[in-house]
Amino acid sequence: ILSAKDTLTQGTSLWNKTIYVAEDGNDSNNGRSESKPITINKLSSITLYSGDLVLFKRGDTFRISQKLEPVGGVGYGAYGEGDKPKLLGSLRNYADERIWSTEDNKIWKVTLGTSDASQVVFNDGEWVGFRKPTFDELVDNGDFYYDTTARVLYLYLNQIHPAKYFDSIEIATTLRAFERHGNEETNDVRFDNLCMKYFTFGAMNLSFTDNVQITNCEMGWLGGLYNGNGNRYGNAIQIWRKANN
Repeated sequence: ILSAKDTLTQGTSLWNKTIYVAEDGNDSNNGRSESKPITINKLSSITLYSGDLVLFKRGDTFRISQKLEPVGGVGYGAYGEGDKPKLLGSLRNYADERIWSTEDNKIWKVTLGTSDASQVVFNDGEWVGFRKPTFDELVDNGDFYYDTTARVLYLYLNQIHPAKYFDSIEIATTLRAFERHGNEETNDVRFDNLCMKYFTFGAMNLSFTDNVQITNCEMGWLGGLYNGNGNRYGNAIQIWRKANN
């Protein structure tokens, strides 16, 4: 899967197009060529039709704050060389000394400003945090609590500065990478060669859909305890209600 070739092809109608998306894209571009890609933020303003392709640049990382809504008949995949494009529900690498503070060198806090934070993953999975429902239960290294009112995360690490000890700290805050939920049919959608990680619910959620193809995708570190209320999520792929093939 990690070394799979790209398989998506554009439709043959005259109006079919391929949209290229890159980490360093420019929203003044139209995205119609590899040399003029757009950013992922502009994607929602592009009108897509069945047979179109949306391709993300390999080797790039796309940190998304809101779900992407797939369009019927459209293929979502990769272009270029290198690792699969990464769609991450963690808005940044939090291994940054400037954003953490502490009063006792045991409990460290960082302001996220998001509605929830379901998981904390260190060094791409070498270690993982343990969510606690209350602040008072932070007693062991790796325990964390998210104050959903103040939108502040508290992490217990005794005499260990998070950003000095770890090279990578990913905190899941976005619900899903792709979601089309409701009565609108989304048929014949294709997903190929995408990497999706660090989402609070899962990688994708589709409903009222026929003929979905998901190939060569990497999905990991999805779900966790949501909103501290005991509900645990983590479906990588959820096909929900009235689905076929």
